[in-house]
Amino acid sequence: MLLVFSNYLWTLDLSYLIAKRIKEISPETMVVFGGPNYSIEPEEQDQFLKERPAIDFYVYGEGEEAFYQLLSNFSKHNFDIEKVKKLCLNNYHCILNGKFIQSRVAPRIDISKLPSPYLSGLMDKFFDDNWLPLIQTVRGCPFSCTYCSDGNPYWNKVSFRTPFDILLELEYIAQRSKLNKRLNFANSNFGQYKQDLETAKIISEIRKKYGYPQYIFATTGKNNKDMVIDVVKTSEAPMSVAASVQSTDKTVLKNINRVNISNDILIQLVKDTKSIDGNIYSEVILALPGDTKEKHFKSIETIINADLNFIRCYSLMMLRGSILSSKKTREKFNFITKYKVSQRCFGTYKLNGEIKNSIGIEEICVASNTLSFKDYLDCRLFHLIIGIFYNDGIFHELISFIKQYGISPYKLLKTIYDSSSDFTPAFSRLYDNFYREIKEELWDSEDELRKFAERKDVIKKYLAGEYGSNLIFKNRTWACIKYMREIHDIAFRAALKLFLGKIKNKETLSFLDELKKYSLFKKAYVLDTDKTYLADFNFNLPSMEIKNFDVGFINYKLKRPVRILFRHDQNQIDAIQNHIKQFGTTTAGMCNILARVHVKEMYRNARILK
Repeated sequence: MLLVFSNYLWTLDLSYLIAKRIKEISPETMVVFGGPNYSIEPEEQDQFLKERPAIDFYVYGEGEEAFYQLLSNFSKHNFDIEKVKKLCLNNYHCILNGKFIQSRVAPRIDISKLPSPYLSGLMDKFFDDNWLPLIQTVRGCPFSCTYCSDGNPYWNKVSFRTPFDILLELEYIAQRSKLNKRLNFANSNFGQYKQDLETAKIISEIRKKYGYPQYIFATTGKNNKDMVIDVVKTSEAPMSVAASVQSTDKTVLKNINRVNISNDILIQLVKDTKSIDGNIYSEVILALPGDTKEKHFKSIETIINADLNFIRCYSLMMLRGSILSSKKTREKFNFITKYKVSQRCFGTYKLNGEIKNSIGIEEICVASNTLSFKDYLDCRLFHLIIGIFYNDGIFHELISFIKQYGISPYKLLKTIYDSSSDFTPAFSRLYDNFYREIKEELWDSEDELRKFAERKDVIKKYLAGEYGSNLIFKNRTWACIKYMREIHDIAFRAALKLFLGKIKNKETLSFLDELKKYSLFKKAYVLDTDKTYLADFNFNLPSMEIKNFDVGFINYKLKRPVRILFRHDQNQIDAIQNHIKQFGTTTAGMCNILARVHVKEMYRNARILK
């Protein structure tokens, strides 16, 4: 028998539990692991395999050809694991007679030579449920970012599938997709290459014929943004566009071997993406080598003021397959790391009649020779402010208004951050609990964390959602569901602080009051499709919304009040109910919904009643 596992950070613990149990029952079963969650340093590779004796072989790099050769030779040598180990097949690591064996690494595969798993029919059974199809049209990454496993030089060569094969595969998927009309690309830099433009043309044709895909998830190219925009426009499919920077500081970028696009190109990319109704987001990573609290805040300021829809703020994860995780880099920058349970990577399983707990654990950097742990915690608090008060255009109306007075979005967020002592009691509890939780989830020792998390009383709390969630998403979810009125009070109060000396008449204050009410009624209890609101207004805010509120409010003052109805339309109701059906209404389920959808599309529509 042969057992094969893909090794990612979130799968390793459970995969090895299964592998170990199978080996106990059937020692002659060959166990093979492969995937990016594996060090690039031989000493650590040796340690990894010796600590996991149930693994017979580890595939290093691409697996298709290596696995085929292994399978062929396993059969040829009468399923004798030790004999196969002695062959030293390409791209394999193993332990033989107590010694670590590293075989030759074969040249990379041309992805155009690989058959489609969809066209073979192997994926047909997954179309019956609400699964999200995943395809890859380009393999490899030309960049060398040290924090990413794809930054390894092994992956630098890029290969492409043919347009004809892509057409056949997408048409096959479109004909069979039932409930889930979205599509996910596994490409590292979708839209960066001229070949992607051909793929975009195919997507456009498929959409016209089948109405699929309705939305595309993809990690878009790190440069050549003009091509990215052309691809998005040509596909005619709603898509998220990445304008990730990780940091804007030159020293930090040099330390991680990354070159960003210029701020001018970033701003133009935002404008171009919004002009085609795309959803543009950026990413920043806290605690990169050379990072400081001031540099991190400056990076956030740059991308927020570029007017992106969504900022994803991450802590630096020490990925096993990255250059940054090497012993040399750790020592150079004096990284201080801690351990936390990976979000939703835990469970209780019955393996051959025995109950086993599985916990996925990640290592993150919380301090370095330039960043203190206190500054790390302060930055995490600002990440929460961004998640609640900025992402998904939650205060788009207010931000558009204050920009007309020369007040930047970053200033509004920084004012909220600096005014935490003035938060409402309810929101203060949420804020203080988040600060406590981000400290409590971090452990000095992986072994101690595992012992704690696997306790019967503790694993129940993980399974119930009390522990182990993404703390930003969890608290953002609570803020959106329970504290929408409070966060409107906080945001508009911060805006008034910034307006001191700028507002000269009561008309402006009156407009701000109505803008606050308008914003609140669109977003309060956003996933409750039964709730509607009705209120009188003295300004034509729906007309201002058509122009993205980027207009002078005084021109929209009405001669007499109008009544405005706020409610979801049928398409929104259907989409929300579909998401709830998929993820449920628990806190974890709501977090998943708000993390995966373009929430702005879920805000109620406002209509003036005649």
